[in-house]
Parts: sequence; structure tokens; C-alpha cells
Amino acid sequence: MMKYVCLLVLTLFSFFCYHWYSAQKDVQDPERAEAQPNFIATNLTTYRYNQLGYLYEIIHADHAETYISADLIEMTYPSLTYYPARDPSSKMVLNNAGNLQDSDYWHIKADSGSFNSKDSINLRNNVKAQNYSTEAFISSIESDYLELDFTTNEVRTPEMVYINGKDFSNSCKGLNGNLDTKYFELMENCHATYTGTVNR
Repeated sequence: MMKYVCLLVLTLFSFFCYHWYSAQKDVQDPERAEAQPNFIATNLTTYRYNQLGYLYEIIHADHAETYISADLIEMTYPSLTYYPARDPSSKMVLNNAGNLQDSDYWHIKADSGSFNSKDSINLRNNVKAQNYSTEAFISSIESDYLELDFTTNEVRTPEMVYINGKDFSNSCKGLNGNLDTKYFELMENCHATYTGTVNR
């Protein structure tokens, strides 16, 4: 019986020593501590409103991990709904103050992404930006990588991008554009297909 008691005491002592050593290692190993998220959320949704009280941005993620030291939020299945005409940084807010309720919008989604406090988001894998404007020249943008800067409303990618619009489709490597001004620059190896009629 004494042998079993000694074995139990030795096992418990080993267990506590192991956990004490692991806790000390986490304190002494800053790289391991930084690799751990400070905050984890599921079904995270954030809303932003302009000075007139209109909603102009919704960000949602199925899963989000916040890393404070890296100033980063890693997201799984992020989606963004963005109303350019309601954005307080946009000149369109001042020009369309009476028409903000019926504002057109973009819906952007991806498999993964990262967001930082500099108001930029990087979207990765199966990125699709859909334009729900009633007068949209571009209806969708698809790529494996897309960067969005919310302070300037710029969108860019160095990867292959596929653009569909009214009566045309285009593919190219690299894109610079602006969701506010609806100006897009295609970089290289562009191939366009026009399906509409030419007015002469």
C-alpha cells in the first residue's frame, strides 16, 4: 500500500513541476507568448456610422483572433459591406447628404483576412467584391488576394484579378483602384471581352 501512495505522490509532484515549468517558460519566452492571441471571438460583427448617423461599414468574421502586440486581427471568412457615399472620409457624403438612405454599396468576402488599426484589411483566398450599385460599371472583382485601405478607399492587388461589368469581362495581373471614385487601373497582361453593342 505504501508503494502505491509513494507512486501517487511522485506522479502528482511530477505533474505540478511540469505545469510550473511550462508557465515559467511562457513568461520567459516572449515569442511563444506573442504567438498566442490576446482575444478570440466567434461571429464577430462591427458597425461604423458617419456623423449623420448613417451606417457606412459592416465587418463580419466567423472567427477572429486579436494580437495586440502585432496590432492585428486575423479573421476566418471575413465579409465587408461598404457604402462609399456614406463614408465620412468621402467627398460624396457632403454632395449626397439628401440621398444617403438609398446609397449603393459593395459586398466583399474571402476565406481569410487580416485587419489592422491603420484601417486596412488584407483579404486572401477566394476574394470576391460584388458591386450593388444601380449604375455600376463594374459589377464584380475576383482575386486570390486583395488589399483595402479604408482611409483612402483604395483597393489593390498584385495577383491575377477577374473583373466583370456591364457588357464586358476582363482579366489581368495587378489592379489599383478606388471604391469611392470608381476609378480602376489594370496593370499588365490584360485580356478583355466586350459583349455589348458599339454605338457609332
